[in-house]
Amino acid sequence: MKTIVTFMTFLFLPAILLAQAPHRHQRPNQKDFTQRVHHYILKTNRVIAHAKKSLIKGGVYTGAYARSLAHQRTAIRLFQKHQTRRALYHSKMARDLAKRVITVNKQEYFKEWEETPEEINELKGMPNLSDLENDIHQELGNIEFDDKKALEEDLSDLEVLEMPKENYKAPEK
Repeated sequence: MKTIVTFMTFLFLPAILLAQAPHRHQRPNQKDFTQRVHHYILKTNRVIAHAKKSLIKGGVYTGAYARSLAHQRTAIRLFQKHQTRRALYHSKMARDLAKRVITVNKQEYFKEWEETPEEINELKGMPNLSDLENDIHQELGNIEFDDKKALEEDLSDLEVLEMPKENYKAPEK
C-alpha cells in the first residue's frame, strides 16, 4: 500500500505544483495596457496637431515643438517594438512639450487632453529627461530641434499606429 501511495504522490505532485505556479509569460493586463497606450499616443497626436496650428498663429519658436515631434516619433517606434511603457513615457513628454507650445503661443489647451487619473497612475516611475533624450538619439539619430524646420515636416508618420488587433499582444519571451 505504501508503494502505491508513494507512486500516486509522485505521479500527481507535478500536476498540482504546475497548476498553482504563476504563469510568468502571461500578463493578463498587458493587452489592455497596450490598447490604453495606443489611445494615449493618438490623443497626443491631436495635441501636436493643435500645437502646430498654434505655432503658426503665434509665431513663438522655442524648440519645444520640434522636441515634441521627436518624442512622439520615438514613442511610435518604441510602441511598434512592443516597448509600450517607454512609448507611454515619450508620448507624455511629447504632450507636455506640445502643451507648452500651445500656451506660449496663447492658444487654448483643451481639458479633454489632460491625463486621466488612470493615465497618471500608469505614468508613475517615468525616467528623467536625459534618459528619454538618449532614447531619441538611439531611435532617430542626431537631430536638430528647430521649430521652423519642424513646421515644414510632413506629420503623416505620426499616423502609422493603426495595427491589427493581434499585434497588441505582448511578445513571447
